Amino acid sequence: EQIWRELAQLGWKIVTALLVAGMVYSVAPSYTRYAASAPNLLITVTTNMDFMDAGPVCQAIMIGMLPGPDGLVSLREAICAANNTPPFNHIINSAIPPMPPIMVGSPPQMLGPLPMITAPMLIQGGPPGMVIDGAAAGPANGFSIGPLVIPGAVQIIWMTIQNFQGNGIEITGGPAIVQI
Repeated sequence: EQIWRELAQLGWKIVTALLVAGMVYSVAPSYTRYAASAPNLLITVTTNMDFMDAGPVCQAIMIGMLPGPDGLVSLREAICAANNTPPFNHIINSAIPPMPPIMVGSPPQMLGPLPMITAPMLIQGGPPGMVIDGAAAGPANGFSIGPLVIPGAVQIIWMTIQNFQGNGIEITGGPAIVQI
């Protein structure tokens, strides 16, 4: 909750103006304070494979279901669990090196674009940084941030987003803080 008060003090009018103008902007992350507000809600991505075996559909995956039967957590599964598990404000962290990249929509499951982000969360790719590659995702955006189910913000930091046919990050809801 503290992070949201701090962000509000920064002046949402400026942030809203930047989002409306379609600009991607950078704000120094306050991930340490974010983490302190929800210390038990960390989801760690442990594979660069894009698959989903923790549940039958994204909308059914909760944090308690991770990892799935394979013992790994994909970025797709982490986003699904963070979207669906109250009290939200979860942190998705990467435990994989920047190479090889996470190939969104790649075999064996070929699931297409990543799920839309609909809950406040922090997605941090490192350091040293996560690489998200959309060459196999078809006509998709990298991250899509939609209207959030509860007030808050989405933070995406320390990653490279490449080779998507759509936008690297599309914001149709928000607010969002991006530092790439």
